[in-house]
Amino acid sequence: MTTAFHGGAFFDSIGVEFDDLGRRHEVISADVLDAWFDPAPAVVDALRDVLAWSMRTSPPTHAEGMQRVIARMRGVDERSILPGAGSSDLIFLALRHWLTRDSRVLVLDPMYGEYAHVLEQVIGCRVDRLPLSRASRYDVDLEQLAERLKRGYDAAFIVNPNSPTGRHVPRRALENVFRAAPTRTLFWVDETYVDYAGRRESLESFAAASDNVIVCKSMSKAYALSGVRAAYLCGPVALVDALRGISPPWSVSLVAQIAACAALRSVDYYERQWRETHVLREELASWFSELGWDVVPGCANFLLCHLPPDGPPAPALIAECRRRNLFLRDVSSMGHGFDAHVLRVAVKDAESNARMVDIIREGLLPYAATSPGRPARATSGSARTVARA
Repeated sequence: MTTAFHGGAFFDSIGVEFDDLGRRHEVISADVLDAWFDPAPAVVDALRDVLAWSMRTSPPTHAEGMQRVIARMRGVDERSILPGAGSSDLIFLALRHWLTRDSRVLVLDPMYGEYAHVLEQVIGCRVDRLPLSRASRYDVDLEQLAERLKRGYDAAFIVNPNSPTGRHVPRRALENVFRAAPTRTLFWVDETYVDYAGRRESLESFAAASDNVIVCKSMSKAYALSGVRAAYLCGPVALVDALRGISPPWSVSLVAQIAACAALRSVDYYERQWRETHVLREELASWFSELGWDVVPGCANFLLCHLPPDGPPAPALIAECRRRNLFLRDVSSMGHGFDAHVLRVAVKDAESNARMVDIIREGLLPYAATSPGRPARATSGSARTVARA
């Protein structure tokens, strides 16, 4: 059985044996959606003096303290929280427990590919897809979703904001859909990027008070903790308790537990980074538009881009950029409706964004002759100058 593709090809240049991590400075890893900013200073400070101790010491067995801090910061019953070693850990744990080959489930298309992989390849569920249209900027048609849910699915999966589109369904709109849907349907809402849309957009409180809604919350992308693997589920006590009983002990490392608790308390720092991400994203989108790309408006730390149909296909441009140590994401495995001219780009810091645009322009040069009427390159160095100003 194949595994789901997640990007991360940039480690081919850095080296997966980590013998020369200095090479990381030569690489722009825009194929995965790790934060462009560092963890909060309080996170680094919390680990700096105890790093050796925290690496050799067994953590609290079920991340009880992390569970309490999450519950307190989110204003929910701590019994509604289940910590995990990243969202994938929780996805594999929960979905294989709740669903079987006889289960019928609904997913968005396009959407984060891990769900379709686990549902179809690992469990073998019967999977239906709700297609999202480029013509409507990949927004979820809530009336169509509500109508489809009348079929009585065992489970429905929504990533909100969605990846790879970056589009977001307002919290209250989703709550209304869930209230009107058949109660037998389990709703799983992946909110990995919801903090970029605004912390008040989370459905955590709604899920904790419900009977059939689960929120999956990774702390990787919005809290800059991808490397330590920290996440949690929030939902009805009965459903969460059922998973707690089959969750292995010590699954969340001590380093991850310490980092997660410190990050959750550093609200002001992270809100500043999320606001800056919006500025960086819009600037990057403007540069891509100058290249003739159709950029889907989003609210998270990435951009979905449609390349001109008379230009190079996405895999060819990605390969050209990869030779220059820029890694972009081919999204063809994330949606059935994508053609060969679509890619996703992570938002990085201002200097890296400027370097990225310059590298993309260089990567387009070999195809300039086959694209009459389109300038091969904008004013040299213009992006870099703007970014550093």
